[in-house]
Amino acid sequence: MYSNIAATCLHLSIPGRAYLSAKAAVATNLEGPNLVAKALFRQASAAYQLRCFNEAESLFKRGLTAAGGDAKAPGLAKEFDECLARTSQRLQEQDTGLYDFEVMFSDVVAGGPNARIDVADFVGPVEIRLSHNGSRGLYVTRDVEVGELLFVNKAISVASKMEPEIENVALMAFNLASNRLRDATQVLNTTRLIHLCTDNPAFYSTILHLYDGNPPRSPSQPPLGVVHSEKQVLDQLGGVENVDVGRLERVITFNSFCDPPFAPYIDSISPTEAGRSKKFLKEDMDVSLFYLSAFCNHSCVPNAQRALFGDVMVVRTLLPLSRGDEVTLGYIWPDVSVDEREQTLERAFGFRCDCWYCREEKMDGEAARKRRKKLVDIEVPKAMAIVQQAIGNAQDGNYDAALFSAAFKAIEGVKGKVEATYHPGRGSLRPEMLSVWRALSVLHSAKEIRKSIEVLYCYISHVYSSCTERHPIRTRSVH
Repeated sequence: MYSNIAATCLHLSIPGRAYLSAKAAVATNLEGPNLVAKALFRQASAAYQLRCFNEAESLFKRGLTAAGGDAKAPGLAKEFDECLARTSQRLQEQDTGLYDFEVMFSDVVAGGPNARIDVADFVGPVEIRLSHNGSRGLYVTRDVEVGELLFVNKAISVASKMEPEIENVALMAFNLASNRLRDATQVLNTTRLIHLCTDNPAFYSTILHLYDGNPPRSPSQPPLGVVHSEKQVLDQLGGVENVDVGRLERVITFNSFCDPPFAPYIDSISPTEAGRSKKFLKEDMDVSLFYLSAFCNHSCVPNAQRALFGDVMVVRTLLPLSRGDEVTLGYIWPDVSVDEREQTLERAFGFRCDCWYCREEKMDGEAARKRRKKLVDIEVPKAMAIVQQAIGNAQDGNYDAALFSAAFKAIEGVKGKVEATYHPGRGSLRPEMLSVWRALSVLHSAKEIRKSIEVLYCYISHVYSSCTERHPIRTRSVH
């Protein structure tokens, strides 16, 4: 009976109860290797779902020994071998940070909007500690190069609008933490987190370390992983916890990410196969809670970049970091005005950013920012239309010198107008100029490819220099 309960709990994604039930089944001295092997397989599978991969490997090996070959337990030996290989790969990922990202990418494309990737977490050269203003943050423990892997996190809980439970259901709830309505994905994700915490007490105690809108309540050091150790997880299974639902809702509110998979890298995806749409890669937002990234404070010009592979977040450095530097992520994209960023961050997280980029934008003055927005919304598209016409004609073999001259004149004219809206003391990071410089680069490519590359490289190098000169990036923290 215990073994069957374990199988049911595994199907319902209740791994804590499944582990205990399978363990009880093994302890009843089951008759026959087939029954013992099945119980051990279910106990190992539960440990795997609990992300206790060392325990899972040990149990899978015991089960394989109990199975003793197909003669005693038909078919199970092969399943044990496959699960052992998969568990070994998780342990390698956990220890080394070596992942097959190409396979992960393919799995998300093949899996559609609800793709869930089977990988282990990896923690690189980072630690959680208090910042200079008393809040918590994530810091590097050694010098780190550009592009280095900082950590890989599988989502603690995740939901998308294409989930079968809510796909055809109108579901709304009022969020008391933000005083706003929550949609079905947010409600489902909160519900899943509550169930996970009920099933896994050790997991729940760690989740309480995450920011919930209030200063940290415990002086204890949060673990780098979702739990301190596998032993902690297994020892606390079956314990009764009074789960604070309101607090978990606040944790979801202040720490969730709502990125589509692979943004902003969608354009690099190969052409869509016939009869298959990849629209979900651009538009279907997962509401995901990740543990380690929840300790990364915000900067409008972050020094680290996140990429989502379904329900897995990969974080790498954008800039070289020195030991003790804080790792920052962008909660919102910096390509909107400082006024919009302030409003969004205030409404969603309850703080106003004070990073160097925000301070520089405010130097321009409100009137100049309004003029720049008008230019970007109206004048830049007009100039870009002439550029596109000139390039299109040239690609069709109809090079028109007069049209190219008009395109250069239009883009140079709007370039001067946009540049005039910036304060002379501002650095080179001026996002509104990127489309202008790109248009100039494209125009030059029709005549001289070297000049085209030089134009774009010049702008990018200026931006990079502007960012590195102001590093480390400091901002107001929320954790």
